[in-house]
This record gives sequence, C-alpha cells and structure tokens, in this order.
Amino acid sequence: MTSASLIVLMAALALTSAAVVAILLWPDFSGGERAALAIGCLAAPGLALARLSSSAATAYRRFRLTHLPELVVRPAAFLAIVVAIGMLSSRLDLNVVLAIFALLVTAQAAYQIAALRGVVGRGVRPRHTAWRLPAMWLKAAAPLIGVVVLTAVFADAAILSAGLFLGAEDLAVFGVCVKIVLIVGFMQAATHKMLQPDLAEALIGRDRHRLVLTIGRANWLTIGIGAAAFVALILAGDLVLSLFGEHFVQGRSVLLLLLGGQVVIAAAGPAIQVLTLTRRQSAAAWSSVAAGLCLVASNALLVPLWGLGGAAAAMVATQLLWAVLLALQVRRIGIVCDVFAPVALPPRDVPRPVASS
Repeated sequence: MTSASLIVLMAALALTSAAVVAILLWPDFSGGERAALAIGCLAAPGLALARLSSSAATAYRRFRLTHLPELVVRPAAFLAIVVAIGMLSSRLDLNVVLAIFALLVTAQAAYQIAALRGVVGRGVRPRHTAWRLPAMWLKAAAPLIGVVVLTAVFADAAILSAGLFLGAEDLAVFGVCVKIVLIVGFMQAATHKMLQPDLAEALIGRDRHRLVLTIGRANWLTIGIGAAAFVALILAGDLVLSLFGEHFVQGRSVLLLLLGGQVVIAAAGPAIQVLTLTRRQSAAAWSSVAAGLCLVASNALLVPLWGLGGAAAAMVATQLLWAVLLALQVRRIGIVCDVFAPVALPPRDVPRPVASS
C-alpha cells in the first residue's frame, strides 16, 4: 500500500504541475481564471490517493472507509465551512472555496491512508523483485486508463458531445437529466464495487457456485435500484425537474429514457470487474474506446434529427453498445455476467486469474 501510494502521489504531482504550468502560460486566460484553475488542480493528488485508498478499503471489505469519508464526512464539512464563511463575510470568494475543497480532499486521503495501515498487510515478496513492482503495476493499469476515463467522466462526455449540436436551453435540460440519472448510476457502481471482493475470491478459488451467486446478486441488486428509480421518476419526475425551473419539465421523457439506459448497463452485470480480475484489461479498454467513439458519432447523427431526444438516444445507444461489447468479452473466457448468469453459465471450469509474475 505504501509503495502504491507513493507511485500514485508522484504521478499525480507530476500531472498537476504540468497542468498548472499550462494554465499559467495559456494566453487566453485572465488572471482570475488562471488562479481558479490552478487552485482547483491542487485537489488532484488528494483525489488520486483517495481513489486508491477507497479501492484498497473495498478489497478488505472496510466499506466504512470506502464511502463514509467521501459521501458523508467531506461534503458535510465542506458545506459547514462554506456556510460559516458566507455568514461571516458579505462575499464568498471562488478561490477560497476551491482551496477549502482541495484541503478537505487532501485531509480525506490522509485519513484513509492512515486508517488502512492497520488493515492492509505488508505482504511477502522476494526482495529482488521489489524494484519490478512499479513497472508491473503500470503495465497492468495502462489499459484501464480508457475504462476509468469513460466510467468517471461518461456523464460529462455525454453532455459535452451533445453540446456540440444542442442549443443552450436544451443542453441545460439534458445536463440536468444526465446528472439525476448519474445518482442511480453511482448507486449501481457502488454495489458492484462492494461485491468485487466476493468476485475475486470466487475466481481465485475457482468456486463456480459462489461466482454464479455473486454475479446474480450484483445483477438483481443493480437492476432493482434502476427499476425502483424508474417507478419513482414516473410518479414524481415532473416534480423533481420543476425544482430546477419550469422549463426543465419538458425533459421528463428524456429522463426516463436515460434511466432505461442505466438499467441496460445494470443488466450487463459486473463485466468490467470480471475482466479486470482475470487480467483482461485490454478487452475492457477497447470496448470503452469503441463506446466513446459511438457517443460522438451518434450525437452527430441523432441530435440534428431529433434534438433533445436525439441526445438521449445517443447516450442510450452508447450504453447499449458498451454493455454488449463487455458482455461478449466476458463470455469469451467462459463466464456470463448478464442477467441470465444463474441459468446460462457455460458448463466449463471457472477461469483462474492469471498470477502476477
């Protein structure tokens, strides 16, 4: 954990430094824009370390360390500090807010790393292989960059792609709908993440029965979350959208369509997790790259034809393609991750994860 944290910190500091230099040298930015962007970049190392710590906590089933600091403690502290400053000052400075956020993210990462020291074992490895670990980790992680980028910023990429063709008012409606659906997507992703240790143990132990049960549990939990959200938005979608303004109510059908796409993704199961655990990162990466290209192309084709509905259709088409590609890649190794996993798992041995050399 210490070696991994150091490597992540060094990489994050290098990228942050490069970004800050580029911001300071960019000729079209004003002084205020340079300052805000540079201060915002300071949160990058903390966010990188927090992501690493959250993954390690999940692997050891310390879900309190995975979600509580990020979803409860940090937002509550941020809100309390900002409200206090707002009450004491007549004007809330953006740079101050960004600096507070960066400090809280750094504090969160430091707390998670410290809390994990008593949980994550040091491990046993031959001394002469220690120098090879960074290269081995980078080689294993490189294909996942495309996956992480698409999963982490998919909503933003969808809004950005649609923004090339939509007007400002329609783009605002689309953006709000995407962000609402993103809440459901986060809950589904968190479910997959919490079940990942069970998947890993089933694959390592070649426990076919446990693998089927874990995949089935992941699928029905995530589909249930999506279905419950779908029913709730059928009943209260207009009310939710009206909170942003009366103009946004027109996006109700778009909201439901996007949520349907999220259910499609859930029906594909924890495919990325299985591909990663069996060291098929490249397959997941190429599927993600193809989905990203589909997002841009489908927006260019559908938005001029159907406007706001075309943007929603483009996003759902991308999710469908992504889900199908991932499912096919998983089936190639003898596992079915979709909703038919409990009855359609091929009568083959569970593939053993490839051991690191």
